[in-house]
Amino acid sequence: MAWETYINMEASNESITLLQLIGNDCYRMGHFFYAAKAFDILERMDLGDQDNTEAKMGACVGKILMLFI
Repeated sequence: MAWETYINMEASNESITLLQLIGNDCYRMGHFFYAAKAFDILERMDLGDQDNTEAKMGACVGKILMLFI
């Protein structure tokens, strides 16, 4: 539901905050696909935060590991 809410939002500080919340919460819960999507969008916004790139890579690796375990 949070992802659908983000999709229907206009670009704003609230949408960035929601993306950060989605990315971090989904990562913690093991929902790596949505975490990677959120961090990818944050990375593309070029907010100057290297953490988004590292978080996206971690989420992608987490998803790959889930496929093999």
